[in-house]
Amino acid sequence: MPTRRILDKLTARSFKPAEGGYLLQTSHPWLVGKGPRYIVTEGQKDLLMAVIRPRHPLLLVALIFTAVLALTEAPVLVAALTSHQRTLLDDLAANIASMLLVYATLVVMIRARLRRMAPILANAMPADGGIRG
Repeated sequence: MPTRRILDKLTARSFKPAEGGYLLQTSHPWLVGKGPRYIVTEGQKDLLMAVIRPRHPLLLVALIFTAVLALTEAPVLVAALTSHQRTLLDDLAANIASMLLVYATLVVMIRARLRRMAPILANAMPADGGIRG
C-alpha cells in the first residue's frame, strides 16, 4: 500500500544516525518546547517506529478536518444555538474555545504516544547526558 510506505518513510525521519545507534527527539508532553532526546538501538528503533507511525492515517486527516471546521464554524453554531445577534466577543470566545479543544486533543494524543513509548525508552540512553525525563 503506497500510503503505508509513505508513512514508514516519514516515521523513519524521526531517527537520525548517531554514534551508538539513532538519535530520537521525543515530543514535549505539552507541545511547547523540545522533549527529551535518546540514543536508541536498531531493535528499539523498530519498536518505536511501530508506536510513532499513525495507526489510522484517515483518523488523523479527519481530526485535522474537524479542527479546521470547528475553528471556522464555531461562531455560526453558537449564534444559531443562542438565537441572539452575533458580536465580535461571541466570535472570539467561540474561536478560543475551539482552539483550546484542538490543543487538548493534541496533548492527549501526544501523551498517549509517549506512554506507549515509555517502556521502550526506559532502556535507552539519554542523548543529553542528563537525567531521564
